[in-house]
Formats: sequence, C-alpha cells, structure tokens
Amino acid sequence: MTHFAVIENAWLEPPQHLPEAVYNCELCAEAVCAGDPYIELDGLIICADCLDGLTARELAVEVLNNKIITAG
Repeated sequence: MTHFAVIENAWLEPPQHLPEAVYNCELCAEAVCAGDPYIELDGLIICADCLDGLTARELAVEVLNNKIITAG
C-alpha cells in the first residue's frame, strides 16, 4: 500500500471512541465503563463479572463483612 493510501485510509476511518471509565470494581480493579452493569453494596462497586463469580458465602463474608459462626 502506498504512503498516500495509508494516509487516506486513516483519514477516512471514523475516530475510535474508547468507553469512559466511571468506576473501578473493588474486587478485580477493572474499569466499570458507562453502560456496563454493576452493583453497589454499601458504597462498594462490584462489576457484573465479579458478581457472577461470587458464591453466596463469598458475598456474605468478603463483601458484606459478615462472619461465619460455628454452632455449639
């Protein structure tokens, strides 16, 4: 491809808009961008991927700061 063709193709391409990070996930530190689903629990932002991967026990202990108590 000639130098002119490269410049012309770059000029004709629409600008690439990167999604804007609004928050960061508290568990994985990945960006939560505008339009991404997330949950906020007591001020903690958790992305949908981390939320889908949490067990009920992990959610209770690590996120909600509950304690597992042994009966007896």
